[in-house]
Parts: sequence; structure tokens; C-alpha cells
Amino acid sequence: MKNITFKRIKIIIAIVLSVLSVPVVSSCNGYKDPITKSGFFFDTYVTFTYYDSADSEYIDEALNMCNEYDRLFSRTMEGSDIYKINHFKGEFVEVDERTIDILKEAIFYCELSEGRADITVADLMMLWNFTDGDGAVPSDDEIKALLPGIDYHNIIIDEDNKKVKLSEDSGSLDLGFIAKGYITSKLKDYLTESGVKSCVIDLGGNLYMIGTKPDGSEYNVGIKKPFTTSNETIDTISISDRAVVTSGIYERYFEADGQIYHHILDLKTGYSVDNNVYSVTIICEDATKADALSTICLIYGIEDGLELINSMDGTEAIYVDDEYNLHYSQGLNR
Repeated sequence: MKNITFKRIKIIIAIVLSVLSVPVVSSCNGYKDPITKSGFFFDTYVTFTYYDSADSEYIDEALNMCNEYDRLFSRTMEGSDIYKINHFKGEFVEVDERTIDILKEAIFYCELSEGRADITVADLMMLWNFTDGDGAVPSDDEIKALLPGIDYHNIIIDEDNKKVKLSEDSGSLDLGFIAKGYITSKLKDYLTESGVKSCVIDLGGNLYMIGTKPDGSEYNVGIKKPFTTSNETIDTISISDRAVVTSGIYERYFEADGQIYHHILDLKTGYSVDNNVYSVTIICEDATKADALSTICLIYGIEDGLELINSMDGTEAIYVDDEYNLHYSQGLNR
């Protein structure tokens, strides 16, 4: 399997969307069958499901937007902004204003996490090679050699001249913990500004529910049960006009000497986070925020993660621990 950028710092769990098994909506109410169209970007499938056929004219433009963002944010696509920044460390690189925008968003969440999530982690991720490696644990010396370069303060942005550089001793950029959420937000903005009233965006498991279903009911979203091979769900939520993003340890991992090593790393040690959490699902209006917080909250663990979420208006979380117990933020009232 190719090692591609958007094999993420954190994996967005394949959430089971019960709404995508769409029942036929009675035409006597003026509704037609939903229209679904997909494309392959960011090393995953992107699917748009429109519940009003009049909205389908926006599908092609939404897919074109995905292609544009892929060509800007990919770490491995030669010529992308992120590729150029990584390959010309110590030099300013001219970039698209959208690249500056996402970097600023990412730095905000790196700061929020006090560096426990950091977009200069790419070299360490490549060392572990969770994507297509042979399940080998790197040596302590290899890991420790890369830790000093993981510091988002090494990113220098010249916003006036649309230029970015990394310091020469910096680690490399990977936008994995925020990119799909950011792109989902931009797709949602485009569609709602175009007048789309009822649509589901599924960007590799990053979900956004625009409006409600045509009958006014909310969308039902099933949260996947970790480490199951089927589409078994452990919980279901009903929402509208919200993003749903899940981060979990079980889609990119390997076992060695009876221990699981997964792709969500403790940047103090360079090894996988070990805090008895299998997954975290974040629900809020902002898909960028949901994406970033799902990684941060998994790193934080249940107690600190829920404290963070409970301090934020309009943001909820569902934790699944390693005994399949569910832990909810205050606003879910379960």
C-alpha cells in the first residue's frame, strides 16, 4: 500500500451512516430519491448525498474543490505546497492563501493542546510506518533523534507575501489531524452558500450533516465499535447541522510482543499513547474543530478530554474505553 499523506496522524474511524441507507421518500411530498456521487481524494473516498435533486448541480464543483485541496495539502504529491515546504527547509516557499489559512488553524490547535498534537510530526510517523510497514518497532535511538524537531514553533509564516518556511532542523509537516475537517468545513460553506438544504458530506469518515432530512427529521449516525471487522455499532446519535468526527487507535496499528502500537503518538516519548482509550467522537458545528479535537481528546484521555470539551459551548464528545464503556460529555445527557 502506498504511503500517502492523508493516511492520517489520526485515523477518522469509518462511521456507519444509517442515513446513507436511504429510504425512498414519498414523491407526493415533492421529494425524489437522493443523489449520491463519490470521488477518491486524500487516499480515501469522498461521498456527497443530496436529498433534493435540485442540489445535484453542485456535485461536480464540490468534487473539483476536493481535487484542489488534495493538490495543495498532500505531503507526498510532488509540487504541492506542503511537499515544497518540507523539501526546502530553511527557505521561504510561496504558497496558496488556503495553505496559510489551514496552517494557522493547525497552529491554533497545536497551541491549544500545548504541543501534544503537532503538525511537524511527519518524520516520526514515517519512521513508525503504520501505513504499510512490517510491524517493526523503531529503536529508542531512532525515535529520540527525531523528537527535538517536532515543534510547531519551527513554522514561520509570512502572510503578507504568502510565504512559509520550516527551520532547517524542523521535523516535516503532515496536516493529517486537521486537513479533512478543514476541507469538510470549506465544502459545507460552499454548499450552504449555494442554497443546499439537505445533504450529507462524508470525507473519509469525517461527516457533516447539512440541514435535516426532507421530512424534517434528524440524521441517525452510528458510532463504530472499535476492533470489529463488521459494521457493528456501539452507539447511535441523531443530529442536524453538525460535524461528527471520530478518532481511534484501531485502524492503523500492529502488534509486537503482545503489545498494540498505534498511530496516535505521545510526542514526549515518541511511542503510542497509552491511556485505555479506544476512540473519541466529537460532535459540533465546526468540522475543523471536530477533527482537531478528536485527536487532542484521544491524546488527553477521558478525564482531561471531557474537562476540555465541557468547557466549550456547543461541543460534545463520546469516549469508548478499552472495556467498551461509553463516557459522555455533559451536554449529551446520557
